[in-house]
Amino acid sequence: MPFCPICRIEYREGFATCSDCDMDLVSQLPPEEPDIRETLKDEESTPIFVTSDSVEAEIVQGVLDDAGIRSYLTPDATRHMRTIGMGAVNGLYQRTIYVLECDVERARTVIEQTVISSSEDGSSSER
Repeated sequence: MPFCPICRIEYREGFATCSDCDMDLVSQLPPEEPDIRETLKDEESTPIFVTSDSVEAEIVQGVLDDAGIRSYLTPDATRHMRTIGMGAVNGLYQRTIYVLECDVERARTVIEQTVISSSEDGSSSER
């Protein structure tokens, strides 16, 4: 049976392209990467970045991802608060990014370069 390598849906014989992803189907799926949260539970992990600004946390996680550094960002507790009508609570909850112990130095370097770059562009980001 053919499979889509992106969404991993199995198709009947005779199909060549995934109708959702528009990707060519393959005869065998590549192995799935383990969920980073499970990996971080099994191996030593280190908090690398802490902020109360959810947007900043997601940007930093994106920069780490672009550098090939897998990370885990704690959930946004304020999202639930806004949903039930409690308004903005920025600054009350911290978001933490964790990386594997083996990636700590490289992650720090990437984050420092990002902060320096944004400072040179005129945007303000203090650490």
